[in-house]
Amino acid sequence: MSYQFSNVKTSGRTKYFPLQVSRIYKSQTGVIENSEEFSRFIFLTNYNESFEAAWSTHDANFGALNKTHRYSQTNRKIELSFKLPARNVADSKENLEFCQNLARIVYGKYYTNYETSPFGFAIYNYQGALFDIRLNFGNLIRNENVYVSDFSFTPNFDAGIFEYSSTPVSTESGETKLGELKDRLFAQGSADLPETSYTSHNDLGKVYPKEVEVSISVTILHDYPLGFGGPRRPGEPYKWAENENRDWPHGTGPTYPVLQYMTKDNNAASESLFEIEEPSEGEVPSETFESKGGPLDGRQSEYRKEFYINEYGEIVFIE
Repeated sequence: MSYQFSNVKTSGRTKYFPLQVSRIYKSQTGVIENSEEFSRFIFLTNYNESFEAAWSTHDANFGALNKTHRYSQTNRKIELSFKLPARNVADSKENLEFCQNLARIVYGKYYTNYETSPFGFAIYNYQGALFDIRLNFGNLIRNENVYVSDFSFTPNFDAGIFEYSSTPVSTESGETKLGELKDRLFAQGSADLPETSYTSHNDLGKVYPKEVEVSISVTILHDYPLGFGGPRRPGEPYKWAENENRDWPHGTGPTYPVLQYMTKDNNAASESLFEIEEPSEGEVPSETFESKGGPLDGRQSEYRKEFYINEYGEIVFIE
């Protein structure tokens, strides 16, 4: 994490959690080339999370009391508003850089083959929207793949700004400007300049606000299956079927780690899945699970097969 005023960072690390944004850069062929992460402890003022189900309604059949309603998908959207106060010049600069990084991820991706137009301008080709952004915010947003639909920030000028200072001061090496001296001492980590005293700078013409108000809206891109039942829930066919080994969406369940039926399925099948009973002599065993080739037969050891769940939520047995 970048610089943030020590009291805020200490309090955040011991009692709170940061807003964390990460991104993986991939080439046109899908090869990971680089990654970046930026985060900040924020002062949350508003948090709104909505789950919007998409339904289509069709005319009812003759004699039916109700129209036909068909569910297609659910969209999860999150809106955050927060403040970024600054106690000194460095804090303000880092706040602006955090906002700068948020502003950039609202845009798409471009690439160039280093070709130029007849007028001498470089030719850029649109590569697509940013779908490689992940957001973390404590247990409210847990490593979710998102795209940013809206971002805005407003400097609160009523709170004031950190001023440029050209006031001459005398030092051992000669006379200098107060803003330049403070910039240098802070960069050196000098004990002669406490954090709270770094209140002026030498960047003429630049504005460093003491507080910034930020709003951001994102839409979650679910990259894991969600819903009830299905083959991803062997033994628990009617329970919630999110399969990322966590209590979705906010980790507020009665047990942690999460209940067994929410754990990853990429392991050996458990005995409870098949519920095998030893047959009596001369008796054909009763099965509760069938393969594509028909009922499993034979001894108990033949029932125990390792399997995994593919990307379509299907059970695939390992031969």
